[in-house]
Amino acid sequence: MKPKKFLCFAAMLHFAIAANADYTVSVKGRVEAFSEGDPVVAMQRIGRQSNIIASTEVDASGCFALQLTVEKPGIVDVLYDRKQSFSIWVEDEDATVIFPGYDKNSGPYMITPHYVPMESGEKNALMNEIAFIEYLQSKNMYKISEEIYAMKSLTDAQRDSLTKALFYMNQNSAVEQKKHLVRTHQGVGSLIKLLPLLRATQDTVLLEKTLQSLEANYPEAVAEFRTESIIKEKYAKASEVGMQAPALTCLDLDGNKVELDFKGKVLIIDFWASWCGPCRAEIPSLKKIYEDFKDNPEVAFMSISIDDKKDKWLDAVAKEQMAWPQYQAPKAGEEAMDKYQFSGIPFIIAITPDGRIFKRNLRGEAVREAIVEALSQKDHKPANIAKPTPMTIF
Repeated sequence: MKPKKFLCFAAMLHFAIAANADYTVSVKGRVEAFSEGDPVVAMQRIGRQSNIIASTEVDASGCFALQLTVEKPGIVDVLYDRKQSFSIWVEDEDATVIFPGYDKNSGPYMITPHYVPMESGEKNALMNEIAFIEYLQSKNMYKISEEIYAMKSLTDAQRDSLTKALFYMNQNSAVEQKKHLVRTHQGVGSLIKLLPLLRATQDTVLLEKTLQSLEANYPEAVAEFRTESIIKEKYAKASEVGMQAPALTCLDLDGNKVELDFKGKVLIIDFWASWCGPCRAEIPSLKKIYEDFKDNPEVAFMSISIDDKKDKWLDAVAKEQMAWPQYQAPKAGEEAMDKYQFSGIPFIIAITPDGRIFKRNLRGEAVREAIVEALSQKDHKPANIAKPTPMTIF
């Protein structure tokens, strides 16, 4: 079902207005392939928590309308059917968007790379450019995976190596494009979305210039970023290869609190979640490697879920039948993600018997290689890494 023209009437609004809110914008749009009644939800992220601030449904012509109200200028994510989304800078610019939607009758209802074009003002023009770069990055990753998988002459190790190299190049390209946007959009409020991209040690001049360009109009956001950067730097140093693995308190399958001990063996820790497709796809590889080392008393495996819902986690554990210890990190993994400095999963690390981080961001056969390398080192210390000065972070 597709409307011939973008001629939409306002859909019924259901929105919660924040107390003492000062900034309100309207978002109108349509969905090209839809079902009447499909949900459209606006969510604002505060820390790692997301709060619904507005919601509505797609009407019979494929149209919807939302009013977004926030206490201070910032980013709001608008999701169609919880699977397609765009980010809007809420301050003083209304917006019009078009979701591609899904033809649910013609094939699998899957999440694939998508781009939601938005007509708005200068601040959201920047949001548009960021979204398009991220769309191309995701699209390229899908294409790389498809092309390499089709190369039947490659071994699994060669396939993993080539995939990583191309993913890295693709990611670096996207980062450089975003840094170009930072240089050319100084002072634009929505530039705050790109601040986490800049590193104090590598982009010192550009970062400080950018913060100064934003400070006059967005002093609170700049102050928050500076504070968060100090905390993040502290955790980043403590989670580097060679450092003592930060302690974690998790819940076991029965809901009991467990102080996890990372010493004594070469340990593989897989941070994952039931809702994460790539995490579930990685499990067969982990199972295969586990089978090859399960009788080795010097090697152990552990999975830590960042699920926020216990029942979903337990259901996934039952379905996946992983033979090694399973734990759930409290508060959807906030502490684990801070202490180990990761934002994407699966995140797999190797730890030495003396409890130090040996390898990070492992996938596929790289897990096996890390185990073999750790076992081959008599003192179990990472190669070419000086013994670090102990650091207390909690």
